[in-house]
Amino acid sequence: MNRRCTETIRRRIEKAPDGSVFVSSDFADLAEPNTVRQILNRLGREGLLRRVLRGVWDKPPYSRLLEEAVAPDPDAVAQALARRHHWTIAPGGEAALNQLGLSTQVPAVWSYVSDGPYRTYRWGKTTLEFKHRANREITGLSPKTILVIQALKALGQSHITPRVLRTLRARLSKEEKTVLLRESAEATAWVARAIRQMAGEETEEARIRRLMARTGVYQYGLISTAQIPFYAEIRKICQENRCRSYGATWACPPGAGTFEECRNRCLEFDQAIVFSGKYRLQDSMDYEGMKQGHRQFKDLCDQVYQVLRDAYPRHLLLSNEGCIRCQRCTYPEQPCRMPERLFPALEGYGIQVMELAKAAGLRYYEGSLWILYFGMFLL
Repeated sequence: MNRRCTETIRRRIEKAPDGSVFVSSDFADLAEPNTVRQILNRLGREGLLRRVLRGVWDKPPYSRLLEEAVAPDPDAVAQALARRHHWTIAPGGEAALNQLGLSTQVPAVWSYVSDGPYRTYRWGKTTLEFKHRANREITGLSPKTILVIQALKALGQSHITPRVLRTLRARLSKEEKTVLLRESAEATAWVARAIRQMAGEETEEARIRRLMARTGVYQYGLISTAQIPFYAEIRKICQENRCRSYGATWACPPGAGTFEECRNRCLEFDQAIVFSGKYRLQDSMDYEGMKQGHRQFKDLCDQVYQVLRDAYPRHLLLSNEGCIRCQRCTYPEQPCRMPERLFPALEGYGIQVMELAKAAGLRYYEGSLWILYFGMFLL
């Protein structure tokens, strides 16, 4: 009987792919646990299996390039431990991001969430940890749903960018998205919102359209940050200080940073909403009307910020010239009093506004009795 069981287990292991990980419960249909353990130990001595942890074995994959056995797969080991202890698990932290293509970094610690107890396992240079989570976050959910939720939590709300959502959307099948929408209904509010957006319940364009309708802007357009027209020469015009804002506020040069710093800051984002306000003038020389429109546009930028900030926690809003929020700016003696409401000038970032409007498909001139001011919300 023991010999027959040994050969049956041997054949099952030989048919399994290299790198497969086994625990005694995988063979519960063939023999009693003690018998299985003895057989696995014997196959380990023969070299068919390699002991990873107590009671955990793998079929070591061999690298022809390295001419040696490859280290055990941490995820396969984690899944084997979950089978043995009847845990529901899912990768967390860097491991979740890695599996979903949101990070290429190899985790230093392979972390998993589990409805079982906190446990840590180590072999060689690998550390595997299980972190307990409430049953409602784990039990009854499909592995893919748990994986996506943990990846989003690992990133954090402020780092859920359109690029992240596009990557997830491409990774999941239509059926997986349907299940994910249903199972994530009770997840943390911002996680559920991100999943609804990612799963196509609301496209990015539809979401922007819905939000921008609440802002009161005259016109807007969505562009890639690669389309933003940066020119170092515009910064030289700023130095002429015709607007009297150069060196007087954190929103303008040099307080806003160097040209390269400003450009790189913008290119950290994927997309930008270019928008404008439209204000009536008495005639083409109505300077007071221009100043009033300038103030009204600053209020409009505040409204855009209020509407979009929660939907896009990671953002940058650029406005028109200068900053009039404080009666006297703290520049350069002290930091900005309200950095989250500091909307630097487009021109101060070296951006050619007329070309920016054209890239976004917006009108730049509406005749001599109107003045248009422009801003940009990067997301």
